[in-house]
Amino acid sequence: MIVSVLLMFTVRYATDSWDWLSCHEIAGGDSTCFGITSPFRASFTLFVFHALMLLFIFPRARCSMAIHDGFWGIKLFLLILMFVGSFWIHHSFYVVWGWICLVLSVFFLIIQGYFLLNLAYTWNENLLEAMEDRDGSCYAKFLLFCYTSVNVIGSIVWLVFQWIWFSGCGLGIFQCALTTGFCFFFLVAAITVECEVKFFREEANLFVGSLAIVYITYLNWSALASNPDETCNPFTESTANTVWQIITGTAVTACTVISIATASTTTAKANGEKKASLGNEIIAENVDEEAKAGDEDDVKAAIFPVTLATLIFQGVMLFASCYFAMLFTNWGSVTIEGDSENIFDASSAPFWIKICCQWFVILIFTLSMTIQICCGDRSYI
Repeated sequence: MIVSVLLMFTVRYATDSWDWLSCHEIAGGDSTCFGITSPFRASFTLFVFHALMLLFIFPRARCSMAIHDGFWGIKLFLLILMFVGSFWIHHSFYVVWGWICLVLSVFFLIIQGYFLLNLAYTWNENLLEAMEDRDGSCYAKFLLFCYTSVNVIGSIVWLVFQWIWFSGCGLGIFQCALTTGFCFFFLVAAITVECEVKFFREEANLFVGSLAIVYITYLNWSALASNPDETCNPFTESTANTVWQIITGTAVTACTVISIATASTTTAKANGEKKASLGNEIIAENVDEEAKAGDEDDVKAAIFPVTLATLIFQGVMLFASCYFAMLFTNWGSVTIEGDSENIFDASSAPFWIKICCQWFVILIFTLSMTIQICCGDRSYI
């Protein structure tokens, strides 16, 4: 994906100076294939690759383990070959692929919010456990304090700027007010937990609350900065807006992938009882029960036996591959040096998709923190 973005920002303009460098006519000719379609070609390549991986490991046999764990040189060569070959696919195909990515990205954004909250709970639990260790207590407290302070202060400053940038219309004011209100709610909920008021979820402390605040603040900025209405969004023709959307989205997506990977582990409570974090019940690794192998030697021979969690991870990466196309092209519309390029006319669709996803994430976060009010067992959420 990084290579495709470099092509979009560099090689696309180099074709004007280098006559020998041009796209095949079937791909649009001139510099068309190096423009906004380049990330879509990379996205399609990754989608096909993960679909093949899912197909090959689905039997969960010994050969599936070998394919999943090895042949990295062949996999890399296959990826490069498919990416190069994608430049000979007709340009109109990627217009259709763009709409497919637009729809499937909605599901990834929902998955992303769920597992980022899981990552917050996992980090929090690990740091709290470290605080109980006499040797790491001071270090863990320092990290919790620093992370929380930076998250809260940074979110407040970011929200203030969003009020300045996007208060040109009623919708922008409403979104900023909604985000500010729930940020305040999450802070109050976290403070009550710290004061040992057993009303909200006991794990929803200031650290978890601060991470939730950062994420919904990011979602609010990402949505409002995608508004095509110049009255509401002063950055509609800004190259910097495109670049920062890509950079921040990439960082958040990286955290999501890490969260999905770490959600397959379990952590121990102080009393020795095993406890799963938010997403662990869904994709927890269990080699003894899940690994499908002929005998014990097959299990021992594999570094990572193919489990249900492995299959789910590859499935999630299919949605992630589609989301990459949206992420690295600012949802199908990029602005580079004042020159705008669209692969399709989505109008306000990306803006409303991000708005709805932010509302859904706020709902998930609120349910997760307040579920203790009505339910004793909250392991499922």
